[in-house]
Amino acid sequence: MEGSSARTPIGAPKGTYFDPREKLRRAPELFQAVREALGEQVELLHDVHERLAPIDAVWLAKALEPYRLFFLEDLLAPEDGEWFATVRRQCATPLAMGELFRPSARIRPAGGGPADRLRALPHHGHRRDHPGHQTGPSVRGVRRPHRLARARDVSPIGMAANVHLDVAMHNFGVQEWAFRKPHELEMFPGMPEVRDGYVYPNDRPGFGLEFDEKLAARFPVTDENPEWSGEPPARRHHLAP
Repeated sequence: MEGSSARTPIGAPKGTYFDPREKLRRAPELFQAVREALGEQVELLHDVHERLAPIDAVWLAKALEPYRLFFLEDLLAPEDGEWFATVRRQCATPLAMGELFRPSARIRPAGGGPADRLRALPHHGHRRDHPGHQTGPSVRGVRRPHRLARARDVSPIGMAANVHLDVAMHNFGVQEWAFRKPHELEMFPGMPEVRDGYVYPNDRPGFGLEFDEKLAARFPVTDENPEWSGEPPARRHHLAP
């Protein structure tokens, strides 16, 4: 963790180390400052990346409750799913889960109660369910027509598929979005448009996209692995369609 006061033993490899105790100290302070600066009209989210021990996860959810998050994401690892019920009994912080679960059936025991937002965005190149970010009281209430497309990432095709699924669901919550570079928009004419924080699909057939193969040939795919700490190839944001 950058700026962490944690000390490392002699001979430890150079790098930035995650200190869960430091996170527990700093996260509430961060959200207090953000809430005071931005007020109550801005929705706040936090992704824990399942990096906390279950008991620390319970503590963090309780500590963040006063700041009224839109949701607290991936608070627990899939194998610690039974702890979600403990969190729910302790506080009212909305919980988002499901992005890490494969197959999707694994989220059903918790989906009927502790989960407030069911998430399934397939990013980082992994193959996961593709219904987009979804919200609802249970898995039964979530539509999963992901067989409409096999694009399982935040590529232009995958993003367009997500938007079409979002607008077809009555209980949709929020869509994670990647703003494309100019040549990508030229390569995929018909991308859903972003205006004032909302995403709008077009009325063209299918997902509304076309593909310029000649232009794509000028931008071959590489094996580069973008670093989390560096500038990502596309900035990701959360938007509503």
